[in-house]
Amino acid sequence: MDWEKSMSSLFVIVGSLVTGLLALLGGWLASKSNLRQLDQRLRHEMASEKREVLRSRLEELYSLVSHWAGNMVTHHMTYQRVMVGELSYDQALDLTIASKHSGDANRLFTLADLYFPSTREALEKLKELRDEASRIQSSFKDEYKQGKLMSQQHSRALLDVLNRFNTAVREYQDALAEYASDVDPTRSTR
Repeated sequence: MDWEKSMSSLFVIVGSLVTGLLALLGGWLASKSNLRQLDQRLRHEMASEKREVLRSRLEELYSLVSHWAGNMVTHHMTYQRVMVGELSYDQALDLTIASKHSGDANRLFTLADLYFPSTREALEKLKELRDEASRIQSSFKDEYKQGKLMSQQHSRALLDVLNRFNTAVREYQDALAEYASDVDPTRSTR
């Protein structure tokens, strides 16, 4: 009889141990599953936040490019009017000072370099055209100081550069729009 009680107790103890081990195993599996789900959710949230930051920076960059390009063309067109005799250089300088162009070109170039390196080539083309327009304006300024008040040659060259600049701006904005479709595939490009 003691043996039957011992066997009965042993079954209860073994049953309890097996039940406990199964409960521990079930808890561990549930915990592992919950951790996996939490990890996936955190990865998704981080990716969403990253896309949102990129989208925000992209919108800012697009706006800065538009503003900067408009200011640059306006600035050079003022001096093109001097080249064709519509304004004196002093009048152009007064207009330039009065316009007080705002815009942060440094921010534009920083955002482009940090967040959108794949658009660097198109941005470099814009910089080159900006520099070419400045060289033409500077060359005309030197001649103007020597008494040559008009220059159709400088005017044509500057207009050509500004037309190419406007085309390059559109290409850069298209590159940004393409980048936007990569950041957010639900967005369509122009």
